[in-house]
Amino acid sequence: MGSVAVKIDGFEYNLKGTEDEEYLNEVVKYAEKKMDELKANNNKLSTAAVAMLTAINLVDEIFKGNSDYNELLKNFETLKSSQEELEKQIADLKSENKKLLENETNLLEQLNESKDKESYDKIKQENDELDKSYRELENNKNKILSDNKQLRFDLKSTKYKLMDMQQKYFDAQIRLAKEMQSKNPLLKFNTD
Repeated sequence: MGSVAVKIDGFEYNLKGTEDEEYLNEVVKYAEKKMDELKANNNKLSTAAVAMLTAINLVDEIFKGNSDYNELLKNFETLKSSQEELEKQIADLKSENKKLLENETNLLEQLNESKDKESYDKIKQENDELDKSYRELENNKNKILSDNKQLRFDLKSTKYKLMDMQQKYFDAQIRLAKEMQSKNPLLKFNTD
């Protein structure tokens, strides 16, 4: 548990939390930075007005973070669904490929057993068509594997973005709580 004494806008506060002192100092620096930006834009604002506008700006950041988080979550679910569909298609292609290979083997056996030219030509034509179908399936399979690889990469990227947004959301929640606590002395928690 961290504890740190800080001074914000001339007032001293004792912050305590489950985070370490370094983190608490970062939260305070961020809040001070936001307050200083507001004061720099309008030096006639009262301390209460600066605090309220800072709180509103932090809530705005949280809302936007929530929106980004929800959008990333939606994209993540879409990518996951696409990946499952591609995996199903790959399984279907493998099954179809297996059937084609069995047909090709049967045709080759028939070809070897065939003695007349007409049957041989017919079987050869069927075999050529099967070879062509097989090559097309192989090309489709390779394309799907490539797409699946890209989707997996996108899925991982989205996952990391989602984790980053969760951390930002959590940080913003803490900043807002600290800001609200600093503006209302009645909300101070004294654990001494």
